[in-house]
Amino acid sequence: MKRLGQFLRSVVPSDPWQLVFLVGVVLLFVSPRLPWRTSAEMLAAKAFPFGRNSDTLLKNLQLVVAFLYPVTFAGLVAYLTCFYPGPKPVRRVIWFVFLPTLVSLALIFSIFYRISRRPSSVFEPPAFLHLSLQWLCSNIWDFPVGLYFCVFSLLLILAFVIRLQFGKSSLPLALPLSSTPSDEAPDSWSRTRLLILILLGPLFVLRGLVSLLLASFLFFKPIASTYLSKCS
Repeated sequence: MKRLGQFLRSVVPSDPWQLVFLVGVVLLFVSPRLPWRTSAEMLAAKAFPFGRNSDTLLKNLQLVVAFLYPVTFAGLVAYLTCFYPGPKPVRRVIWFVFLPTLVSLALIFSIFYRISRRPSSVFEPPAFLHLSLQWLCSNIWDFPVGLYFCVFSLLLILAFVIRLQFGKSSLPLALPLSSTPSDEAPDSWSRTRLLILILLGPLFVLRGLVSLLLASFLFFKPIASTYLSKCS
């Protein structure tokens, strides 16, 4: 137990709030890889138990997957900020982590609302805000798990960014000095950070580009086939 405690202390950042930021970054990065599509299908099935237009539903689900790519980009930027914050880390997090993630969530929420909103009567008064809040309350626990991960990660990152703005926390991530053996080179931690970024960033960027190309092909293939059939 003593050795376990020493190991845990050696891998925990010197500023405990940096660990909060790191947990938020990990959750944000993991959230797009959770089963969003399956949960969205269940959400639509709850509103339309007898089914609905499968083509329309499929296109909306493909849009959900496409709108998750900015969240992956935000997670990569957040990882980069952990190790190389730059001169203005708060501004970087706001513009390249919070903004793309919030825009993606807003677009995904609009799709969820479209595929799971029950049809209303033409005699009901048009109260979009009331209907939206009612829909949100009735489906609050039926959204994809990745959405909860994403929102919780933003709250953790926001808590750290507020401390960072007021100078109570700092970046980059730093391990306790006692965890670095004396026979290692002074820049060993810098090389380790660079290795982490090389192994993490390009792998998911390449995978994301390939997935985006395949999704675009599947999305535009029916449109192109229809257009070519009309031309012929």
